[in-house]
Amino acid sequence: MVLIESDESDDEITVKEELNQSRSSSSQPETTTATESKLVAGDDSDGFETASEREVSDNEEEDEIEQIQQSDKPENKDDESKQKAMEDANEAKLEGNKLFGNGVYEEALLKYELALQFAQEVLESEELRSICYSNRAICYLKLGIYAEAIEECTKAIELNPSYTKAFVRRAEAHEKLDLLVNYMKSDVIN
Repeated sequence: MVLIESDESDDEITVKEELNQSRSSSSQPETTTATESKLVAGDDSDGFETASEREVSDNEEEDEIEQIQQSDKPENKDDESKQKAMEDANEAKLEGNKLFGNGVYEEALLKYELALQFAQEVLESEELRSICYSNRAICYLKLGIYAEAIEECTKAIELNPSYTKAFVRRAEAHEKLDLLVNYMKSDVIN
């Protein structure tokens, strides 16, 4: 016997199945109860579900084998390696951010470079790579290496042409480089 119950909100349906085993050797039949819950999202039904409405597999073992085989496919492993690369890249970027916040710019540069190396494996990582190049640029600005800052900002802008922060940093690097060049020219003349 199958009993299907629904709570008042129709968000959850409970299916209770009681199996009577009449072939049992004892005089009283054994009863087994299994409960299964299924969430129904936005369903206009009356809250009850028939077997034809449920997605039921005739052979669950075949489904499990198919899932295992799909997880072994190269594209799934490739997706996993991309996800791992992005996690590693984000972690390295965050470590770089901490080092930058502590004023350790040379080490922050190395962490951002590491993040870029991890992100190179993932084509969809333009935003992260753009941020890392821009972060490297600010490190170079803080270190007074303005030509490198300009190059890093240009790389960030190539990846993300609407990245305003990279444009601002590049302008700042150009300005400081021009000031430095003008200072050096005036010092040579005097």
